[in-house]
Amino acid sequence: MLYNLVRNAAQTLLFRYQEAQEYRYSLPAAAAVLLLLGLQLAAAWSPFFGNSHGIIAFFIISSVLKWLILSNVMSSMLHYFGAPKMNLRGFILATEALSMPLLLLFYLPGMIILTPIWQFWTFWAQAVGLLKMSQVSGIRLMLCYLVYSLLMAACTFMILLLFISAGWIDVQSIQKFSETLLAPKP
Repeated sequence: MLYNLVRNAAQTLLFRYQEAQEYRYSLPAAAAVLLLLGLQLAAAWSPFFGNSHGIIAFFIISSVLKWLILSNVMSSMLHYFGAPKMNLRGFILATEALSMPLLLLFYLPGMIILTPIWQFWTFWAQAVGLLKMSQVSGIRLMLCYLVYSLLMAACTFMILLLFISAGWIDVQSIQKFSETLLAPKP
């Protein structure tokens, strides 16, 4: 099943789409992709947040939440806007799996300049797929992404607060990171 997921993800990069119900994957394949995406995020943010078990768990949970919130928001809102009721969990999983090649940046740091191009391309592949499957306007799809962004930010903030209050994430590392962001630039 992991092979089918990777193949379908590659097809979305080429803007070749199937019906939403064709994107079905086994639980182990979905878990493997979400675990890898969470570990990738934890590794990417480790210079800022450290590499404690709490940070790793936070980013794995964030990856699962992103997948669930994005697929459910898109499915329900697109249906509200007139699209047929679709289960988009498989499609969203396949398009989110397109972030996995960014693991190469840990080994080839000179390729970091291509990161925004790759992220834009994968977002565009996901958005075009959702437009083709739902047959709604682009403005309505962007409204769906806006609602998803607000929900994701709220959920991520709540989980971060939960992890901090439980002592699983070091507050000092977050404070140092925020001071680095807010420090005046020379």
